[in-house]
Amino acid sequence: MERAAYDEDMLQLPGPLVRPATLTLVTLLALAPAGYFYGHAAFQSKASAVKWERRTEIELKVANRFHKWLYDEIDYSRGFKNRLVNGTVEFANSNIREQFEAEFWPHHLRADSSEIFASPISTDAVRKGKNIWKVSSTVSFAMVQGDEGYLQDTIIFDVDLSARPPKILRYEHEYPENNVRKFLANLKISEHSKYSSQSVSLFKKAAYENFTNQYEAAVDDLSKALLIEPTFKNAAVLRAKIAVMQLKPELGERILTETITLLPNRWSLYRSRASLRLDQGNYVDALEDLNLSIKNEPAIAANYLNRGYCLSRFGRHKEALADMDLAIKLEPKYKFFHFNRALEREASGDVVGAFFDFVEVRQNYPGEYFDENNQRRSVAPYVTFLP
Repeated sequence: MERAAYDEDMLQLPGPLVRPATLTLVTLLALAPAGYFYGHAAFQSKASAVKWERRTEIELKVANRFHKWLYDEIDYSRGFKNRLVNGTVEFANSNIREQFEAEFWPHHLRADSSEIFASPISTDAVRKGKNIWKVSSTVSFAMVQGDEGYLQDTIIFDVDLSARPPKILRYEHEYPENNVRKFLANLKISEHSKYSSQSVSLFKKAAYENFTNQYEAAVDDLSKALLIEPTFKNAAVLRAKIAVMQLKPELGERILTETITLLPNRWSLYRSRASLRLDQGNYVDALEDLNLSIKNEPAIAANYLNRGYCLSRFGRHKEALADMDLAIKLEPKYKFFHFNRALEREASGDVVGAFFDFVEVRQNYPGEYFDENNQRRSVAPYVTFLP
């Protein structure tokens, strides 16, 4: 797999990002008073641009180095004992190192980890202090076992770049409840996969293609894996996830229907298919999917939001508003739900109610649903689900 390029000399941070310029006497004498102020402003603007460019270059170097280091740390294909400890980054003390290894290399993974594909997909770095940097990296995991398709975890490191090599002072997960750690801790690595090596190889290749935005190639390889192993659940779910977000709605619907045949009790698939059917204006079948999903998972707020939109297409405005009210009651933190209800209230003649809902949306999403002239943007009045 191609890895991010990085600079071996990055450890030596440069001095001031922009050195103060010296204006010569000749230059000063040549400037008229008004011209001087203009020239000074232009110089400052140019210096700021150089400073920003230099800062961005340094941030990229830091991010690239940590991207490669993290890739090496979680390269499960090599196994724990065979990892190459390259010394480019270290932990400040053994406790932090042991905590990291316990989370990402639980003991049962150390013997044979060939059934996991993991890769950092993005890494950003910003300076927090003179020598302390904040590095955030999002890592995607695709497991042969299970039926999650893939999971993601964002790890935030505080790093001292004055140390040689740089030292990680602490780290945390952006979402502490993230289930990647739990999944790794509970994963049972079998001595031999129950799926053929060819299908597993195609699955891992597709996972990499998905993480690098090669979506059509990923779907093609997952389809090949499913031809070899029709019951390969995670290949089916990964393909469905890609299909929902990246393919044309009609093709995505076909793939989801095939996945439902394999996993008929995975209700998120019905929610996702309903979203794609709404995209195509197929409200009858979308309503059927949403009713089935709500019957089996009645606490999913966005189900009611989408069904409310669907009901409004049939002129059933009273039922539509009841569903949207319930969606907001179940998930009051999702203020964008008010946009959907505002549209429905407006269509029903409730101008006052619509006004207050629009105010709620404007306050929380000022540039997303309304432009600088306070005009409504065109947005889809329903939610697209990942299965």
